[in-house]
Amino acid sequence: MSIPSHMVFILVMLLFVFGASIGSFLCALASRLDPKRRETNLKQVFLSRSHCDSCMKQLSNWELIPVFSYLVQKGKCTKCKYKIPASFFIVELLTGIITVLFFLKWFSNPLTPLLIIFFKIGIAYIFIYFAYYDYLYWEIPLNTVIIISVSVLLYLLGGYIFSKIAFTEFIYQLGAGFIGMGAIALVILASKGKGLGWGDVWIFGLVGFLLGIKGLVEVFFISVFFGAAVGILKIALKSEQLKNNLIQFVPFIALGVVISTMLEGKIFMWLFPVL
Repeated sequence: MSIPSHMVFILVMLLFVFGASIGSFLCALASRLDPKRRETNLKQVFLSRSHCDSCMKQLSNWELIPVFSYLVQKGKCTKCKYKIPASFFIVELLTGIITVLFFLKWFSNPLTPLLIIFFKIGIAYIFIYFAYYDYLYWEIPLNTVIIISVSVLLYLLGGYIFSKIAFTEFIYQLGAGFIGMGAIALVILASKGKGLGWGDVWIFGLVGFLLGIKGLVEVFFISVFFGAAVGILKIALKSEQLKNNLIQFVPFIALGVVISTMLEGKIFMWLFPVL
């Protein structure tokens, strides 16, 4: 697929802005769905204008431009100079980059259906949301995880019933999800809850349902590797953010999901070259 260089640049910028906008929305969504609030007004969550958390000033249109507005404002509110969390900027930047990378991968292989690309990017967005939620509150939005898991199961079941998915593929995806849940549950029981929480059981189950056994294994190894590396580094630096030797693990699961989805089984083949 031959595209002029200037068109590629414009496309990359549009994709980046789109992805960064999704990242901005996910950050705002996670921030508004504070689990400490007993009652949540869904209209306010999804339709209310963004504002400064300190002076409550409604943000203008240009202040809502992801990444750019943070840099121009130097990470501060234009009115009260309240420091905007850098995590917003980081998530927007990463989500924009991930969106560009997924689409560039598609352009390098145009035989891949565009719907598959959107599906894979959607998976990345879901886990980025879970990661940011875990970063903010040290827990996962369990109801959301369960709803998405059940929706995926119904999709797989419907695909099998209406002959869109072969029986072997249906069992493969189904089994991978339950293997993921069972394996993490055993780890929690064996470690007496040290390092992982029961929310991670549902997260890994969803990983299995979506990515299959190979993706599940890849995500497990990637998340454990990077999670352990960061944990060791924090202990070495005596980080005050390390609560009872725990770290937020879902961001590393999200990292594993993005890498596994991008590389499409290459890590599994490297880990288990005989299989």
